[in-house]
Amino acid sequence: MKLMIAFTALLAGVMLSSCGSSDDTLAKSQLAKIARDPESVEVRNVRRAAEGNSHVICGEWNGRNGFGGMGEWARFALNTNSHSLTTPEDDSDTVTKEVIAKTCDGTPYSFE
Repeated sequence: MKLMIAFTALLAGVMLSSCGSSDDTLAKSQLAKIARDPESVEVRNVRRAAEGNSHVICGEWNGRNGFGGMGEWARFALNTNSHSLTTPEDDSDTVTKEVIAKTCDGTPYSFE
């Protein structure tokens, strides 16, 4: 009986820990397509936001730059239906930052 309870608890823990992993995996695979070093892509703060009839995966991503070091974290938005990815080209790309803020946060981007 104790073995069965322990196994059930272990199985429940594995199932709960994998809930967000499909979003992480989808985000990483799409971001790897634009990264300089696809294997270095990392994501954090990944969550879903509703947009019309589809969902958008929002979060931050990072990867190795041309010098071999990790770059700065940048926000992204990924439509789960079309797999269209939105991420700023650089720090001056305020239009894309505004789109991501409206989609992911529901608030306008602050240009400060």
